[in-house]
Amino acid sequence: MAALTGFGLDPVRREQLTTEVLGKALDWVLSGSPGAPPPGGSAAGPPDTRKLLGAELDARGLRLGLERSYRMLARLAQRGEERIELVERANRFRPRTWV
Repeated sequence: MAALTGFGLDPVRREQLTTEVLGKALDWVLSGSPGAPPPGGSAAGPPDTRKLLGAELDARGLRLGLERSYRMLARLAQRGEERIELVERANRFRPRTWV
């Protein structure tokens, strides 16, 4: 997230850009990550250091990042209907948990 702060974006635009980037990354991961280096053969570092805008580069981490970002957008929303829609989007991306 700090990487986007330096561009002078207001909080709403920063979160909108974050959701766009994380959403595309999630699509890429779910499609099998075409073009990704093989596991263990990456110059990007060990799996625990590979992050995108604060989110781990796996389906669960990206879903958590999207959920967090949509909830932040909901907090920043001006209208109640918009806030509700953003919370519903956050809930759709939330990783499934089993109790």
